[in-house]
Amino acid sequence: MERGDRTEVGRDPTGQGATGTAQVGLMSNYICAIEVTPLWGLVSIRDFGTDDYPEADGEFECLAGRSHLYVGTRGESEGDVKVQVYVGEADPVAGRVIFSGVMEFPSGILSITPAAVEDEETVVLPSAGPWRVVVSVSGEGRPDSVYVHLTLA
Repeated sequence: MERGDRTEVGRDPTGQGATGTAQVGLMSNYICAIEVTPLWGLVSIRDFGTDDYPEADGEFECLAGRSHLYVGTRGESEGDVKVQVYVGEADPVAGRVIFSGVMEFPSGILSITPAAVEDEETVVLPSAGPWRVVVSVSGEGRPDSVYVHLTLA
């Protein structure tokens, strides 16, 4: 994926509504992988256009708001972080779970960026609204991989 590309997931190409996604057993549908340079060791995962920014103070694994979360990762000098997005059941979950909860995505578009950066990758979800979100991480020391599993709430 090139920077600024938009990945659409299960959207009706006629623009008349979401079509959903197919699922196989309990496995998630892999949507995309995005490489992010983690400024200040943070990756931002949020609803496109949200102004719901969690207060970040000190180091943390994950900090969540209603429509936005930050994931603590390795620093930018250590290289990019790979963010993988799945839509469907969150079983099995790769890595160590650092967040599990319901988040609002009113635009129906998931935005993935380094913290405080306008250059974003976006994923168009099958529908807007509440989604159950499970975020897990892996890597030696500070995480170099982030897995985002989304299931309709």
